[in-house]
Amino acid sequence: VHIYLLTPFNFIYKHTMSTLGQHIPSFDKRALVSLDETKEIGTFSSSELHSEAESRWGVLFWWPKDHTAVCESEIVEFASIAESFHERNTALVGASIFSVEDHLKWCKNLKMQTLPYPMIEDTDSSLADTLGIIHQASGLAYRATYIIAPTGEVKWLSINELAVGRNTDEVLRVLDALQSGDFKMCNCKNG
Repeated sequence: VHIYLLTPFNFIYKHTMSTLGQHIPSFDKRALVSLDETKEIGTFSSSELHSEAESRWGVLFWWPKDHTAVCESEIVEFASIAESFHERNTALVGASIFSVEDHLKWCKNLKMQTLPYPMIEDTDSSLADTLGIIHQASGLAYRATYIIAPTGEVKWLSINELAVGRNTDEVLRVLDALQSGDFKMCNCKNG
């Protein structure tokens, strides 16, 4: 999908947005991978997000800004249900345009004891830009959620305005429906 935006300076900005049916781009990014002081920072690769050989799905969720109330509520909520994703053989990964050091300070401020999913740093906004999720006025990443099949194909994408939090139960509901391979009615629940 190509989006053409007219900037305040009358330049036309062409932007490509990743969408359903496309593959998530390959990447290697610094990430907060643990709250253990000896293992905090590592590298996270797109190959860890999904795996055809292991039939592993992936959920990649983005938040706009560390240390903000709506984002904090989502970080805590995803942490509380992280095991539900693991039970579904699904890698859960968070990302923002802020640094690993910001992520670590934030987790400590939230008094998190463990880190149940990696938090990717995209300080140069290269991945967010490739995905087409940069809010042009602020330069922040939108609150975006991707469900990625084992093949690397984006099967579901949801993008919220910066101020509107997402529903983690809905992410699980859609993941269940996609993994079942069956048609699912409106508001279906697992089973």
